[in-house]
Amino acid sequence: MNEIIQLCYLVTISIAISSASMQFLARGKNLAASNPLIKSPTTSLFLLCVLVFNVCDFMILFLGNSMGISAVEWILVAENVLEVFMAYVLIEMEREYFQLAE
Repeated sequence: MNEIIQLCYLVTISIAISSASMQFLARGKNLAASNPLIKSPTTSLFLLCVLVFNVCDFMILFLGNSMGISAVEWILVAENVLEVFMAYVLIEMEREYFQLAE
């Protein structure tokens, strides 16, 4: 069962990497997009936060024993700060969306 959960985390991290890289490509190359939020900097921040959050979870769950309790505590603190930052970025994305809808 542990291997299945590890595989799910790795798939989730791969999806986060691919979505963030596609978003950066759309912004960097100034590709046409149906929605301006696709090329928004707040979308980039949100996708990066999701990626870092998944990597932190993976490290806590599967590398926690080898890292030690002190390292896991610091990762948990960083994860909590990241959760607050993700909420802020999500609110900013919603604000941009509603400004575009007007």
